[in-house]
Amino acid sequence: MLLYFTPASLTFSIALQALMADEASKTQISSWIFVFLIALLWPVTLPCIARKKLSQKVADSQEEAAYIWIRLAE
Repeated sequence: MLLYFTPASLTFSIALQALMADEASKTQISSWIFVFLIALLWPVTLPCIARKKLSQKVADSQEEAAYIWIRLAE
């Protein structure tokens, strides 16, 4: 049971953090249902969330490296 609820709570916290960042959807019941659905289906949603966050970090670091090289070339 703990092996299910630990990743589910992690997924819930990630989704809740994204919901709190969006001012418009805090009051919509469908947004809250979606957050709970994401937490229940964490075996599918958590890998997708992790892959997206990792690809964003890689893209950001590549942009930063390109910026450094441009600044050094000047």
